[in-house]
Amino acid sequence: MSAKRSSASSPSLSRRSLAPRQTILDTDPLGPNVREIFERFDQSGDGVFDRDELAKLLKTLLTDFDNRQVGALVSEIDKGGDGKVSAKEFLLWLKEGGEGTEAVTRSLLKQTGEARDARIREVFAKYDSEGDGSLSIAELDKTLKMLGAFTNDECRKICADLDKSGDGEVDFDEFAAWIKSANGAREILKAKAILAPSDSDGLEGIFYSFCGAGKSDMDGKGFLKLMKEAKLVDKLLPPASVDLLFADTRVKPKGTRTIDFDLFENALEVVAEKKSMKREEVRAAVLYASSTPAPSPTAKAKLKSGMKKVLMMQKMKKLVKKKPETPKIPDWQRNVDNSELWRTFGLEGKAGRSLKYLYAPPYMPEVPDMNASTAVGLHGNSSMLASGKSASLSLSKL
Repeated sequence: MSAKRSSASSPSLSRRSLAPRQTILDTDPLGPNVREIFERFDQSGDGVFDRDELAKLLKTLLTDFDNRQVGALVSEIDKGGDGKVSAKEFLLWLKEGGEGTEAVTRSLLKQTGEARDARIREVFAKYDSEGDGSLSIAELDKTLKMLGAFTNDECRKICADLDKSGDGEVDFDEFAAWIKSANGAREILKAKAILAPSDSDGLEGIFYSFCGAGKSDMDGKGFLKLMKEAKLVDKLLPPASVDLLFADTRVKPKGTRTIDFDLFENALEVVAEKKSMKREEVRAAVLYASSTPAPSPTAKAKLKSGMKKVLMMQKMKKLVKKKPETPKIPDWQRNVDNSELWRTFGLEGKAGRSLKYLYAPPYMPEVPDMNASTAVGLHGNSSMLASGKSASLSLSKL
């Protein structure tokens, strides 16, 4: 009996051993938030953060922390010193408490879960022109092209990556899952950052907008343009100084010509130092800069053509609405009957003839004995004033 009992209980034991064990990520209220933030920033997909990935996460969560403060937090979280931090280790660090953990927890709750979903839903509603809960891939393709930050080939790849079913429509769940995923080529990640930035203030989206079409890194020209847009270029920081700052080894390694988003944040820190400003003040100035890049030549031509059509339509509407104007009669001529005034002066003088012309047209002379030269002077055509021999005599005298 004991043998039977042991054999009967073995399947249940094996099933119990195969059941997944719950961890703190499953039981703690912050577990889902930590899982979400790891999925967003774990670009290697190995389930752990290296020091660079962890630093990028902390910079996104703690926008007012400088590189020194972020580096100190990375060392504090990586207690083992192996340069790897799992989601479980990160959550356990948050549970320890402290000044750094409290700031990270507050920001984590604002950028994950329901708060993140609400921001994504706002973005989705902005592009859902029909309001039917579905995005048209064709319309999204037009939007991406008008931004001027992508080439036509990049727009095609982005739309194909988003619309995996190929039906030309994307609902909210598909869009949200696509935005939250950390996977994809550089142009895909760039599109996600511009359409729905992972950071709460949108700095990453502005960075990519100034990188230019076909680029995911920023060169010196793009950096200078952004600094001008942010009104940070002045006597304290002239264009030549911006170029030197961009070449500073604190901004990027020697020999490299472009910077990614992480190095861009280093550059903002150096700008703050040069201008004796706080880092968050420089960041705020950049955030207020125009995030819309200059349109491509094709987009400019379309915009110009569209503006011409709009102006033409406005002119046509004004012409249709405009009532025909009646000729204005001066007051001195409106209420007085001057039709017989010429008789006072007679037709022999210039005044009488002028009054007759003005108030009693048409004027035809009635005096039979007027000489032909006078008639010609009045009307400039002798054939209308005389006939037969009179006309020929007048012309012969002239």
